[in-house]
Formats: sequence, structure tokens, C-alpha cells
Amino acid sequence: MVEDASVYLGIAYLCENALGSSHYYAALASLEAVAIIGGKSADDAAILADSVATAIKSDVKKKAPLSKASACLDRMLAAQASLRVSTAKFKKAAAADSTK
Repeated sequence: MVEDASVYLGIAYLCENALGSSHYYAALASLEAVAIIGGKSADDAAILADSVATAIKSDVKKKAPLSKASACLDRMLAAQASLRVSTAKFKKAAAADSTK
């Protein structure tokens, strides 16, 4: 889950010039939410999201930002779909464990 949320955040960061910053901040919030679902406190989730964002910004400086809005949207929607699936799988597995 966290990996999928991190990928989504990285794509949103690369697409910030093409789509604006709202997608980046939505992805950052998604990363925090996923960390909370995974058992982190709200404070720890915020710290995790900040450290992942810092790493992405550092790593992405080596890459050119994506400039085509349509390509950005396609990649971002695919990342969101992957995140939804991994979150659903995690929740289902957690529910199954709690019934044992």
C-alpha cells in the first residue's frame, strides 16, 4: 500500500507543472491515509509522508517533469487504481486476520 501511494505521489509530483499542485497534495494526503490504515498514528503518518515526499523531490530532480496533461492524467489514474486495489487487499486481509 505504501509503495503504491508513494508511486502515486511521485507521479503527481512529476505532473505538477502540467496539472497543478492539487493532485500532488491529494496524493500526499492519500499516503498519510494509507499509513494510518496500516496502523501508524496520525503524527507518524504525517512524518512518513513528509519523508517520502522529500525523497521523491530529491530523486525527481534527476528527471524531467512530465508536461503533457493527458499523459499525466493517464499515469495518475493508473496509480490511483493500483492504490485502491492494494488498500482493498490490505483491508480484506486485516479483516480475515481479525476473525481468526
